[in-house]
Amino acid sequence: MDNLQLNELSNQSCIFHPDKKITFIQVIGVSNQPNANIFLCDQCFDQDLDLKGVNYMTISQIIEKAEKEFQFKWPPLKDQSLIQMLHLKSQNIISADKILQQINSFFANFKDEIIKKIDFNRKKMINYVLDPPFNKEQIMKQYQQISQILSLKNLLLENQKESFDKHQQKCKDFIYQFETQKESNTKQIEELLKQCDQVGQIIDFDYLNTLKQQVLDFVDEIKLNSNKDILGLQKPIQSQISDNQQSINNNNNNNAEKLMQLISNKSNYCSEEFLESARKELTKLNQQLSRIQFDNIFKENRQPIKFSQINDEQLQNINGYVENFIKLGNDQSYLQQIQQSVNLNKVVEDSRLSKPKQKNRSYKVA
Repeated sequence: MDNLQLNELSNQSCIFHPDKKITFIQVIGVSNQPNANIFLCDQCFDQDLDLKGVNYMTISQIIEKAEKEFQFKWPPLKDQSLIQMLHLKSQNIISADKILQQINSFFANFKDEIIKKIDFNRKKMINYVLDPPFNKEQIMKQYQQISQILSLKNLLLENQKESFDKHQQKCKDFIYQFETQKESNTKQIEELLKQCDQVGQIIDFDYLNTLKQQVLDFVDEIKLNSNKDILGLQKPIQSQISDNQQSINNNNNNNAEKLMQLISNKSNYCSEEFLESARKELTKLNQQLSRIQFDNIFKENRQPIKFSQINDEQLQNINGYVENFIKLGNDQSYLQQIQQSVNLNKVVEDSRLSKPKQKNRSYKVA
Protein backbone atom coordinates (compact mmCIF):
# COMPACT_ATOMS: atom_id res chain seq x y z
CA MET A 1 0.00 0.00 0.00
CA ASP A 2 2.83 2.39 0.92
CA ASN A 3 4.61 1.73 -2.38
CA LEU A 4 1.39 2.31 -4.33
CA GLN A 5 0.78 5.64 -2.60
CA LEU A 6 4.44 6.55 -3.01
CA ASN A 7 4.10 6.00 -6.73
CA GLU A 8 1.06 8.26 -6.77
CA LEU A 9 2.94 11.03 -4.98
CA SER A 10 6.08 10.56 -7.03
CA ASN A 11 4.05 10.89 -10.22
CA GLN A 12 3.27 14.49 -9.34
CA SER A 13 5.01 16.83 -11.77
CA CYS A 14 7.39 19.51 -10.55
CA ILE A 15 5.86 22.99 -10.92
CA PHE A 16 9.21 24.33 -12.13
CA HIS A 17 10.01 21.45 -14.48
CA PRO A 18 6.73 19.86 -15.62
CA ASP A 19 8.54 17.03 -17.38
CA LYS A 20 10.13 15.96 -14.08
CA LYS A 21 8.55 14.22 -11.09
CA ILE A 22 8.90 15.51 -7.54
CA THR A 23 11.55 13.74 -5.46
CA PHE A 24 12.32 15.97 -2.48
CA ILE A 25 10.41 17.67 0.30
CA GLN A 26 11.73 20.65 2.26
CA VAL A 27 11.59 19.96 6.01
CA ILE A 28 13.78 22.73 7.43
CA GLY A 29 13.44 26.47 6.88
CA VAL A 30 9.82 26.31 5.72
CA SER A 31 8.70 28.91 8.25
CA ASN A 32 11.17 31.39 6.74
CA GLN A 33 9.64 30.96 3.25
CA PRO A 34 5.86 30.72 3.75
CA ASN A 35 5.10 31.08 0.03
CA ALA A 36 7.81 28.77 -1.26
CA ASN A 37 7.18 25.41 -2.90
CA ILE A 38 8.38 22.56 -0.64
CA PHE A 39 8.26 19.80 -3.28
CA LEU A 40 11.16 19.73 -5.75
CA CYS A 41 12.55 17.47 -8.44
CA ASP A 42 16.12 16.39 -9.21
CA GLN A 43 16.57 19.15 -11.77
CA CYS A 44 15.75 21.79 -9.13
CA PHE A 45 18.79 20.66 -7.19
CA ASP A 46 21.01 20.61 -10.24
CA GLN A 47 20.12 24.12 -11.38
CA ASP A 48 19.56 26.11 -8.17
CA LEU A 49 22.94 26.65 -6.51
CA ASP A 50 21.32 28.40 -3.53
CA LEU A 51 19.46 25.30 -2.40
CA LYS A 52 20.79 23.70 0.77
CA GLY A 53 20.56 19.95 0.62
CA VAL A 54 20.53 19.71 4.41
CA ASN A 55 17.05 21.28 4.38
CA TYR A 56 15.53 18.56 2.19
CA MET A 57 14.62 14.89 2.51
CA THR A 58 13.75 12.42 -0.20
CA ILE A 59 10.10 11.43 -0.08
CA SER A 60 10.99 7.76 -0.59
CA GLN A 61 13.35 7.85 2.42
CA ILE A 62 10.53 8.97 4.71
CA ILE A 63 7.93 6.57 3.41
CA GLU A 64 10.13 3.47 3.16
CA LYS A 65 12.26 3.85 6.30
CA ALA A 66 10.27 5.92 8.80
CA GLU A 67 9.22 2.84 10.77
CA LYS A 68 12.66 1.34 11.28
CA GLU A 69 15.32 4.03 10.92
CA PHE A 70 16.09 7.39 12.48
CA GLN A 71 15.75 10.29 10.08
CA PHE A 72 18.68 12.62 10.76
CA LYS A 73 16.90 15.66 9.32
CA TRP A 74 13.62 15.16 11.16
CA PRO A 75 12.22 16.65 13.31
CA PRO A 76 13.71 20.17 13.02
CA LEU A 77 15.99 20.73 16.03
CA LYS A 78 18.33 23.44 17.20
CA ASP A 79 21.10 20.86 16.68
CA GLN A 80 20.28 18.25 14.02
CA SER A 81 23.31 16.15 15.01
CA LEU A 82 21.32 15.05 18.09
CA ILE A 83 19.37 12.57 15.94
CA GLN A 84 22.60 11.04 14.65
CA MET A 85 23.90 10.81 18.21
CA LEU A 86 20.64 9.12 19.24
CA HIS A 87 21.09 6.61 16.41
CA LEU A 88 24.67 5.82 17.47
CA LYS A 89 23.71 5.50 21.14
CA SER A 90 20.91 3.06 20.33
CA GLN A 91 23.31 0.92 18.28
CA ASN A 92 25.76 0.62 21.18
CA ILE A 93 23.22 -0.55 23.76
CA ILE A 94 24.08 -4.04 24.94
CA SER A 95 21.39 -6.61 24.20
CA ALA A 96 19.46 -8.22 27.03
CA ASP A 97 20.76 -11.65 25.94
CA LYS A 98 24.38 -10.56 26.40
CA ILE A 99 23.68 -9.09 29.83
CA LEU A 100 21.88 -12.29 30.85
CA GLN A 101 24.89 -14.34 29.72
CA GLN A 102 27.21 -12.20 31.85
CA ILE A 103 24.92 -12.47 34.87
CA ASN A 104 24.60 -16.23 34.58
CA SER A 105 28.37 -16.63 34.21
CA PHE A 106 29.11 -14.36 37.17
CA PHE A 107 26.57 -15.90 39.55
CA ALA A 108 27.39 -19.48 38.60
CA ASN A 109 31.00 -18.91 39.72
CA PHE A 110 29.97 -16.86 42.72
CA LYS A 111 27.51 -19.48 43.92
CA ASP A 112 30.10 -22.27 43.60
CA GLU A 113 32.75 -20.28 45.45
CA ILE A 114 30.67 -18.82 48.26
CA ILE A 115 27.12 -19.80 49.30
CA LYS A 116 23.87 -20.86 47.70
CA LYS A 117 21.96 -17.88 49.10
CA ILE A 118 23.52 -15.68 46.39
CA ASP A 119 21.20 -17.40 43.93
CA PHE A 120 18.35 -15.23 45.25
CA ASN A 121 20.11 -12.08 44.04
CA ARG A 122 20.88 -13.70 40.70
CA LYS A 123 17.19 -14.32 40.02
CA LYS A 124 16.32 -10.82 41.19
CA MET A 125 18.78 -9.19 38.80
CA ILE A 126 17.80 -11.45 35.89
CA ASN A 127 14.18 -10.43 36.32
CA TYR A 128 15.31 -6.80 36.24
CA VAL A 129 17.12 -7.29 32.94
CA LEU A 130 14.24 -9.27 31.43
CA ASP A 131 12.01 -6.28 32.04
CA PRO A 132 14.44 -3.44 31.25
CA PRO A 133 13.42 0.16 31.89
CA PHE A 134 14.69 1.12 28.45
CA ASN A 135 15.64 -0.69 25.22
CA LYS A 136 16.11 -0.02 21.50
CA GLU A 137 12.44 -0.47 20.68
CA GLN A 138 11.41 1.97 23.40
CA ILE A 139 13.96 4.49 22.17
CA MET A 140 12.54 4.28 18.65
CA LYS A 141 8.99 4.51 20.00
CA GLN A 142 9.77 7.62 22.02
CA TYR A 143 11.57 9.16 19.05
CA GLN A 144 8.51 8.54 16.89
CA GLN A 145 6.27 10.10 19.55
CA ILE A 146 8.47 13.19 19.80
CA SER A 147 9.02 13.62 16.07
CA GLN A 148 5.62 12.40 14.82
CA ILE A 149 7.54 11.03 11.84
CA LEU A 150 4.76 8.53 11.18
CA SER A 151 2.25 11.37 11.00
CA LEU A 152 4.44 13.02 8.40
CA LYS A 153 4.57 9.75 6.52
CA ASN A 154 0.79 9.40 6.61
CA LEU A 155 0.38 12.98 5.50
CA LEU A 156 2.57 12.32 2.47
CA LEU A 157 0.57 9.18 1.67
CA GLU A 158 -2.84 10.77 1.98
CA ASN A 159 -5.26 10.09 -0.85
CA GLN A 160 -4.65 13.10 -3.02
CA LYS A 161 -8.18 13.71 -4.21
CA GLU A 162 -7.79 17.29 -3.13
CA SER A 163 -5.66 19.67 -5.14
CA PHE A 164 -1.90 19.47 -5.05
CA ASP A 165 -1.73 23.00 -3.64
CA LYS A 166 -3.94 22.04 -0.71
CA HIS A 167 -1.87 18.95 -0.08
CA GLN A 168 1.28 21.00 -0.14
CA GLN A 169 -0.22 23.53 2.28
CA LYS A 170 -1.06 20.72 4.71
CA CYS A 171 2.53 19.58 4.60
CA LYS A 172 3.75 23.13 5.11
CA ASP A 173 1.51 23.59 8.13
CA PHE A 174 2.67 20.34 9.65
CA ILE A 175 6.35 21.18 9.18
CA TYR A 176 5.84 24.72 10.42
CA GLN A 177 4.27 23.35 13.60
CA PHE A 178 7.40 21.33 14.33
CA GLU A 179 9.74 24.17 13.49
CA THR A 180 8.01 26.23 16.18
CA GLN A 181 8.58 23.36 18.62
CA LYS A 182 12.36 23.22 18.20
CA GLU A 183 13.00 24.19 21.83
CA SER A 184 10.68 21.54 23.24
CA ASN A 185 11.74 18.81 20.80
CA THR A 186 15.42 19.51 21.42
CA LYS A 187 14.95 19.11 25.18
CA GLN A 188 13.04 15.85 24.68
CA ILE A 189 15.70 14.41 22.37
CA GLU A 190 18.45 15.47 24.81
CA GLU A 191 16.55 13.73 27.63
CA LEU A 192 16.26 10.63 25.44
CA LEU A 193 20.03 10.70 24.97
CA LYS A 194 20.52 10.87 28.74
CA GLN A 195 18.29 7.82 29.16
CA CYS A 196 20.42 5.98 26.60
CA ASP A 197 23.51 6.73 28.68
CA GLN A 198 21.81 5.36 31.80
CA VAL A 199 21.01 2.05 30.10
CA GLY A 200 24.70 1.14 30.10
CA GLN A 201 24.74 1.46 33.89
CA ILE A 202 22.04 -1.14 34.61
CA ILE A 203 24.58 -3.64 35.91
CA ASP A 204 27.93 -2.50 37.34
CA PHE A 205 30.09 -5.60 36.91
CA ASP A 206 33.22 -3.84 38.12
CA TYR A 207 31.58 -3.28 41.50
CA LEU A 208 30.22 -6.85 41.62
CA ASN A 209 33.64 -8.32 40.91
CA THR A 210 35.20 -6.13 43.61
CA LEU A 211 32.59 -7.34 46.09
CA LYS A 212 33.20 -10.95 45.07
CA GLN A 213 36.94 -10.60 45.66
CA GLN A 214 36.31 -9.11 49.10
CA VAL A 215 34.14 -12.08 50.07
CA LEU A 216 36.71 -14.55 48.70
CA ASP A 217 39.43 -12.82 50.70
CA PHE A 218 37.39 -13.32 53.86
CA VAL A 219 36.85 -16.97 52.93
CA ASP A 220 40.61 -17.41 52.49
CA GLU A 221 41.13 -15.85 55.89
CA ILE A 222 38.78 -18.36 57.47
CA LYS A 223 40.71 -21.23 55.84
CA LEU A 224 44.03 -19.87 57.03
CA ASN A 225 42.69 -19.66 60.55
CA SER A 226 40.74 -22.91 60.45
CA ASN A 227 42.32 -24.14 63.70
CA LYS A 228 41.07 -21.15 65.64
CA ASP A 229 37.77 -21.11 67.45
CA ILE A 230 35.53 -18.99 65.20
CA LEU A 231 33.91 -17.55 68.32
CA GLY A 232 37.31 -16.21 69.34
CA LEU A 233 37.71 -14.03 66.26
CA GLN A 234 38.01 -10.36 67.13
CA LYS A 235 35.28 -9.44 64.68
CA PRO A 236 32.57 -11.53 63.04
CA ILE A 237 33.06 -11.81 59.29
CA GLN A 238 29.79 -10.05 58.61
CA SER A 239 30.90 -7.12 60.73
CA GLN A 240 34.18 -6.89 58.82
CA ILE A 241 32.30 -6.88 55.49
CA SER A 242 30.00 -4.16 56.78
CA ASP A 243 32.94 -2.05 58.01
CA ASN A 244 34.77 -2.50 54.72
CA GLN A 245 31.71 -1.48 52.70
CA GLN A 246 31.24 1.55 54.94
CA SER A 247 34.86 2.52 54.27
CA ILE A 248 34.26 2.26 50.52
CA ASN A 249 31.12 4.41 50.78
CA ASN A 250 32.98 7.03 52.83
CA ASN A 251 35.73 7.20 50.22
CA ASN A 252 33.16 7.58 47.44
CA ASN A 253 31.37 10.33 49.34
CA ASN A 254 34.71 12.08 49.80
CA ASN A 255 35.29 11.81 46.05
CA ALA A 256 31.91 13.35 45.36
CA GLU A 257 32.71 16.18 47.76
CA LYS A 258 36.06 16.79 46.05
CA LEU A 259 34.30 17.21 42.72
CA MET A 260 31.72 19.50 44.32
CA GLN A 261 34.51 21.70 45.67
CA LEU A 262 35.85 22.10 42.13
CA ILE A 263 32.42 22.81 40.66
CA SER A 264 31.28 25.19 43.41
CA ASN A 265 34.33 27.42 43.13
CA LYS A 266 33.11 30.94 43.87
CA SER A 267 34.58 32.29 40.64
CA ASN A 268 32.26 30.02 38.59
CA TYR A 269 29.16 31.90 39.84
CA CYS A 270 27.12 28.66 39.85
CA SER A 271 23.53 28.95 41.08
CA GLU A 272 22.44 27.16 44.23
CA GLU A 273 19.85 25.21 42.22
CA PHE A 274 22.56 23.85 39.91
CA LEU A 275 24.90 22.97 42.78
CA GLU A 276 22.16 21.11 44.63
CA SER A 277 21.25 19.18 41.48
CA ALA A 278 24.93 18.33 40.82
CA ARG A 279 25.40 17.14 44.41
CA LYS A 280 22.40 14.79 44.16
CA GLU A 281 23.55 13.32 40.85
CA LEU A 282 27.14 12.83 42.04
CA THR A 283 25.84 11.00 45.10
CA LYS A 284 24.01 8.57 42.81
CA LEU A 285 27.28 7.91 40.96
CA ASN A 286 29.29 6.97 44.06
CA GLN A 287 30.37 3.61 42.71
CA GLN A 288 31.49 5.06 39.38
CA LEU A 289 33.46 7.80 41.15
CA SER A 290 35.64 5.14 42.78
CA ARG A 291 37.24 4.56 39.36
CA ILE A 292 38.58 8.13 39.17
CA GLN A 293 42.14 8.71 40.39
CA PHE A 294 41.95 11.55 42.91
CA ASP A 295 45.54 11.31 44.12
CA ASN A 296 46.86 13.86 41.64
CA ILE A 297 43.99 16.26 41.01
CA PHE A 298 46.22 19.33 40.71
CA LYS A 299 49.43 19.94 38.80
CA GLU A 300 52.70 19.62 40.65
CA ASN A 301 53.41 22.55 43.00
CA ARG A 302 50.06 24.09 42.14
CA GLN A 303 46.98 24.61 44.28
CA PRO A 304 43.63 26.23 43.37
CA ILE A 305 43.05 29.85 44.33
CA LYS A 306 41.10 30.04 47.60
CA PHE A 307 38.24 32.18 46.35
CA SER A 308 36.06 30.99 49.24
CA GLN A 309 38.14 33.12 51.62
CA ILE A 310 37.42 36.44 49.89
CA ASN A 311 34.20 38.45 49.86
CA ASP A 312 31.98 39.22 46.86
CA GLU A 313 33.36 42.75 46.41
CA GLN A 314 36.93 41.48 46.26
CA LEU A 315 35.90 38.78 43.81
CA GLN A 316 34.19 41.37 41.62
CA ASN A 317 37.38 43.46 41.59
CA ILE A 318 39.40 40.43 40.51
CA ASN A 319 36.87 39.69 37.80
CA GLY A 320 37.13 43.28 36.52
CA TYR A 321 40.90 43.03 36.45
CA VAL A 322 40.77 39.79 34.47
CA GLU A 323 38.31 41.25 31.95
CA ASN A 324 40.55 44.28 31.41
CA PHE A 325 43.58 42.02 31.06
CA ILE A 326 41.80 39.99 28.37
CA LYS A 327 40.82 43.16 26.52
CA LEU A 328 44.44 44.31 26.60
CA GLY A 329 45.48 41.10 24.90
CA ASN A 330 42.70 40.94 22.33
CA ASP A 331 41.70 44.53 21.55
CA GLN A 332 44.43 46.77 20.11
CA SER A 333 42.18 49.86 20.21
CA TYR A 334 41.57 49.30 23.91
CA LEU A 335 45.32 49.01 24.46
CA GLN A 336 45.88 52.27 22.57
CA GLN A 337 43.29 54.00 24.77
CA ILE A 338 45.15 52.89 27.87
CA GLN A 339 48.47 54.05 26.43
CA GLN A 340 47.00 57.44 25.43
CA SER A 341 45.59 57.86 28.92
CA VAL A 342 49.01 57.13 30.41
CA ASN A 343 50.70 59.59 28.00
CA LEU A 344 48.14 62.30 28.79
CA ASN A 345 48.73 61.91 32.50
CA LYS A 346 52.47 62.17 31.89
CA VAL A 347 52.05 65.41 29.88
CA VAL A 348 49.91 66.93 32.63
CA GLU A 349 52.41 65.92 35.28
CA ASP A 350 55.37 67.31 33.29
CA SER A 351 53.51 70.61 32.76
CA ARG A 352 52.77 70.91 36.43
CA LEU A 353 56.41 70.35 37.37
CA SER A 354 57.73 72.85 34.78
CA LYS A 355 55.75 75.83 36.16
CA PRO A 356 57.04 77.79 39.20
CA LYS A 357 55.23 77.10 42.39
CA GLN A 358 52.94 79.91 43.50
CA LYS A 359 51.43 80.36 46.90
CA ASN A 360 47.68 80.28 47.32
CA ARG A 361 47.24 79.13 43.74
CA SER A 362 46.16 75.73 42.60
CA TYR A 363 45.94 74.10 39.19
CA LYS A 364 42.94 72.14 38.18
CA VAL A 365 43.17 69.64 35.32
CA ALA A 366 39.87 69.13 33.59
